[in-house]
Amino acid sequence: MNRKFVQYFFIAIGIIILNCKPAQAFFGIAANFAVTDSVTQTAPTSWLYQYTVTNNSISIGAGTINGIPTDLIYQSNRIVDFYIPYFTDSSITGITTPTGWSYTIDNVDLFNLSAETLHWTANLSGIPLGDALSGFGYTASYSAAKAPYQVMIHTDIGGLSLPSGGDPLIPASPDAIVAGLKPVDAPAAVPEPATILLFGGGLVAVGLIRKRG
Repeated sequence: MNRKFVQYFFIAIGIIILNCKPAQAFFGIAANFAVTDSVTQTAPTSWLYQYTVTNNSISIGAGTINGIPTDLIYQSNRIVDFYIPYFTDSSITGITTPTGWSYTIDNVDLFNLSAETLHWTANLSGIPLGDALSGFGYTASYSAAKAPYQVMIHTDIGGLSLPSGGDPLIPASPDAIVAGLKPVDAPAAVPEPATILLFGGGLVAVGLIRKRG
């Protein structure tokens, strides 16, 4: 499991243990998302990478968070950003985006891999509950390696950036291997899920929430 994901999860649990009364019920949102990857070799030194992102979050119990009913927060939950590591020696070209999304290559080492970050962001509403969105992809000069990913969800109480517990495939470039990523044979599409619980009682992992500008 991704180390950052574990840290986020236990910060949320710790807040609950320290602040909840013995008879207080848990309620909130289980943010559940998955990335399905597909890697196809199209030439001797060319691979097509494609990703589908799914939002399967659920509501837990009933209550309010910051005065907003949890049912409304749950219904407003949507994925608005998708991040994966970007190694400049991967010879990535032809980056594709779904309709209503755009991408940037951010000079930020989000995953502590001495790499930049390929960042897709929703220009409109993002991926709502129960929906999956494909169209994220690119062509690269290397076969696959397992890598971390991250998404940003947005609700009516703000945004939360969530590290993942999965390991979708990215190009196994020399720099990626030096960073510790493990090369694999390109398999059939496999979902890479991750889940984090956002509990209520007015408590939503203090310090992790940020408003989306």
